[in-house]
Amino acid sequence: MVGLPTVRSCSLPGLALLLALASATPDVTCTSRSLLQKHSDVGAAAGALQAAAYSAVDVAIVGAGYAGLSIARELQKANVSFRLFEARHRIGGRILDEDLNKQGKADDVIELGGQWLHDTHTGVLSLLKDLGFELYEPGQQLGSQKFPCGGNCPERVSTSRGWLNTSSMHGRMVVPMTMEESTAFEEALAAVTEDISNTPCTEPLSHPKAKLFDSLSYSAYLREYHKLDAFPNVYSKVADQCLEAEAAKNVSALHCLWKASCNGGLRTGSVQYRVRGGPQAPLQHLAAQLPHAALHLDAAVSAIKQSKEHRALKVLVTNTSEEVLARHVVLAGLPPRQILGIQFEPNLPEEVVQLLHGLSLGSIRKYSLVYKTPWWRAKGYSGSLRYVNYSLPSFDAQRCFDNSPYSGSHGVLTCMTTGDVNRGLESLSKEARFETLQAMVQEALGPPGKEDRSPRVVEKDWSEDARSGGANVFYSPGAFASSWPGTSKVFFHHLLDKSIWIAGADYSSTSHGYMDGAVRTGQAVAKLLVQKLRAS
Repeated sequence: MVGLPTVRSCSLPGLALLLALASATPDVTCTSRSLLQKHSDVGAAAGALQAAAYSAVDVAIVGAGYAGLSIARELQKANVSFRLFEARHRIGGRILDEDLNKQGKADDVIELGGQWLHDTHTGVLSLLKDLGFELYEPGQQLGSQKFPCGGNCPERVSTSRGWLNTSSMHGRMVVPMTMEESTAFEEALAAVTEDISNTPCTEPLSHPKAKLFDSLSYSAYLREYHKLDAFPNVYSKVADQCLEAEAAKNVSALHCLWKASCNGGLRTGSVQYRVRGGPQAPLQHLAAQLPHAALHLDAAVSAIKQSKEHRALKVLVTNTSEEVLARHVVLAGLPPRQILGIQFEPNLPEEVVQLLHGLSLGSIRKYSLVYKTPWWRAKGYSGSLRYVNYSLPSFDAQRCFDNSPYSGSHGVLTCMTTGDVNRGLESLSKEARFETLQAMVQEALGPPGKEDRSPRVVEKDWSEDARSGGANVFYSPGAFASSWPGTSKVFFHHLLDKSIWIAGADYSSTSHGYMDGAVRTGQAVAKLLVQKLRAS
């Protein structure tokens, strides 16, 4: 068995790193030593084991998305040695960009995965600023056809009365409602807000009705408990406040209340941004700054075992049968199913296993219609659509939006289909799926011009992605309360077990499911690791 090169805390220029990753270049010589090597007894043990084809580092990171690369960046600053393993052939996880023109121009990309940043996402915003990446608001793209209406064109919303225009007030979408609907909406909003305020982020089970709310789906909570069944338009708008990539009937109401509580209440009209060049570009920049031979692609970790010879070390086994010694291991951005697929010796604590089994993955597809021009702008529309199929028992809203690239080289409408709606689309052929969504777009916006009647389709169904298995995690009804011991350990202490840590957007109480959550948890874990390593 050939051991992997020992990683030291020195860096190479980006081009040199990329060349090294593609070759069998020997490890470089560095003057600095890792904290593991400085720790005499463990360092001596690691040195002896390395002679037997092992390599040793302070930290092994599993997963090269925003969480994993944020951890690596902070460890590198602190002169902590690490290895970064990614099971895919690429970095990014659920962050994936598509170059529409295949010419390598950054301004021609659109996002197939996560993309939105909010002005409250201070963790990722600070990181991107440090890396020198530009952000822009929707409507600030280049191109000959700017957004009309000063960037405040109406959204189109399907209601039980047909398609209607919305207006905007203080950054919030205002959907036309009858007087009776408006009253029901205000009453429901006040009641939900009160329930959120009574669900403390760190002690959600202290809510007097916690068990009841956990037993209810978010749909039943709104339709039955808050009596919105008679107001489908109101239900659909309030249901938007729990932005899960899943049908509201499948999500615990208590989970929604808890998530809102941890993020300061119901979402308001915060400013949204996109990353110029796409959100995968900062990850590539971070990867290029890593020490030589620190990043390993196509390297799935199959086992994490306690070293029999030295209790202070973990042994990681990869799919290539290579083994690495580490004092700490971080699982960064791995979905629950992937974590449960790793062989742990000893086993993970029972409360952690129960949590991982209790978390479900949402079903989501990003379906982009790529036109030659953003023809809807000439009609006075923003391209934002919010639609509900009122012939179905589910009133969960789906969304489309103008996702044209920064360059303005194309007009792109991207539709996000989730939950039961997405599962219904999965059962259709590609042709039928296209006809269904194209018909909805034309019903809302009218027909495009002749040159735009045959758009190209770019789609990504994350529920069919082998490594992701779906979108961000959620708790099904009844799963939140029973999983709370594990949730508290994972979301607030970032621990799976002694010296095994966890980070990622799915395991963040703040900005749950967003890039910001991944960065925040990654930086928090890195800080804890540096403290522990320096204290040992």
